[in-house]
Amino acid sequence: GVALPLALINANTNTLALALMINANAYVLALIINANAYVLALIINANAYVL
Repeated sequence: GVALPLALINANTNTLALALMINANAYVLALIINANAYVLALIINANAYVL
């Protein structure tokens, strides 16, 4: 019948959407960590300059 292939396509679509969401979350997390590291480096650098 048609129901099974449709169910499989739906499951595939859900899996793809989940993978994209996880990937987007990982990308945003990497950007945040990178920004934090950059700010931390600037602060440490400024402290070293003052000392």
